[in-house]
Amino acid sequence: MRLIRNWWGRAVRGRPLNAVLASCLAGTLVLLSILLGTSAANSTRATGRAGSGDTASAAAHPAASVPADDVISEGSFSCGCISRTLFPNQSFTPGAVSVVPDPHGSGQEVLKFAVANGDRPYPGATNPRADIETPGLFMPGDDDYIAIPVLVPPSTPPINTNGAWFNLAEIYGSPWGGSPAVSLGLSDYREHRHNHFMMNQDAHHNYHRAWTGPAATDDSWHTIIFHVNFETDDTGFVQIYFDGKLQKLTNGSTILHEATLDPGITWDGSPNYLDLQSYRSAGSFPGTITTYMGAPSIGPTLASVQ
Repeated sequence: MRLIRNWWGRAVRGRPLNAVLASCLAGTLVLLSILLGTSAANSTRATGRAGSGDTASAAAHPAASVPADDVISEGSFSCGCISRTLFPNQSFTPGAVSVVPDPHGSGQEVLKFAVANGDRPYPGATNPRADIETPGLFMPGDDDYIAIPVLVPPSTPPINTNGAWFNLAEIYGSPWGGSPAVSLGLSDYREHRHNHFMMNQDAHHNYHRAWTGPAATDDSWHTIIFHVNFETDDTGFVQIYFDGKLQKLTNGSTILHEATLDPGITWDGSPNYLDLQSYRSAGSFPGTITTYMGAPSIGPTLASVQ
């Protein structure tokens, strides 16, 4: 099994003994859960956004560092379900997330998010949201390409990030202290009331706009790939590919150096995970907003996720 063959190399590379032992223990639990067909954890946990008021639930996210390129791959919704092994944390109100045929007729099964303004999936949630989360995958020293296929219907209202926000995906982890360093959102700010894909930095960088991408108004599937070097200081970095093309960021470069595992916000020693979501500011859009996501791919090279 490729998962078992590759796990040890990822768990031990360049890490001190105590971190290796912790990764081994956590990884063993997830490997056993996969072999037995069960989930390492079925807990629900809230992502935090600075100023949102949402708080983490008491149940911890499963801390399991396993080979990202083996755990999540294309076709992970082909069962017509959301696997509890591939996505152990699932938090949404009934009917808010479902697996449906691609509305554009590709024959693939995709996630449909249909989140209403009143959707609060757990006590303490103050903003409408739905979240589908991988196990903990990302640790300091990891270097991964994370591909996220997204379809934004043209009926999606313009999201003016002066007074509203809308998140599609993020890389997150405990202590869940605010907005993450790596995320994918929508914004029409300065874009003439047309939504564009974008990424903001975290509170340590005053939520600086790191990237404003192409418009999300053409009713087409687009794949955003984050190349992330995971570190707890500015030696970490992010690159973004849009439909295979490396993007120029707002700093004038194609690379952004930052703490991609941000101590006190998304890092306390537990692995980070990928959160596919529909998460927005309360009251900004009174109706139900629908978005679609294909199965993510996570791998060690750009070619492995294209």
